[in-house]
Amino acid sequence: MRAATYNVARRTGFRDEMRVIARATGLQAVFGEAARRKWRRYGNVLLARGPISDVEVVKLPRPSGGEPRVAIVARVCVDGLGLSVGATHLSFRKGEGAAQLEVLLAALAERDGPRLLMGDLNISPEVVVPAVTAAGFTVAPTGPTFPAAAPRSRIDFIAVAGLEVVSASLPEVGMSDHLPVVAEIR
Repeated sequence: MRAATYNVARRTGFRDEMRVIARATGLQAVFGEAARRKWRRYGNVLLARGPISDVEVVKLPRPSGGEPRVAIVARVCVDGLGLSVGATHLSFRKGEGAAQLEVLLAALAERDGPRLLMGDLNISPEVVVPAVTAAGFTVAPTGPTFPAAAPRSRIDFIAVAGLEVVSASLPEVGMSDHLPVVAEIR
């Protein structure tokens, strides 16, 4: 499964990135719109090898009036196992990301397990790890993910509840300003 930020804009060559990636990989895809500006749509994408159902786009709070943020919460079936998944890109504004993470964790808690949380949380491990651990999740162990060229900050995470993290890595793929977090779970 993959979480990604999505938009159709000049910087993407006006391509529908979600459809391009879904077709190229054979993955299922859903879009969670956070904002629309004229013909441009911004939000998050959830991609999965199996069917995606029971999709909810959760609007996240903006205490300091930052840009709109959402999380996609859905049921995904992979290799015969049903998972509740939350995928997001949280605000970088001080204090907003933590409040948004709390809302996302509450939305996931209402779903059947096992659960998977992933995304660019824009929050330090000192805030993320205690919050997700208190919610019953285990964070995949990785190092810094941003900026990709010389990572200094860990702001991208995968966390699981009712599953086990077998391994985690940060491959250098050269396609983003972040390193991707890749985790093998069972």
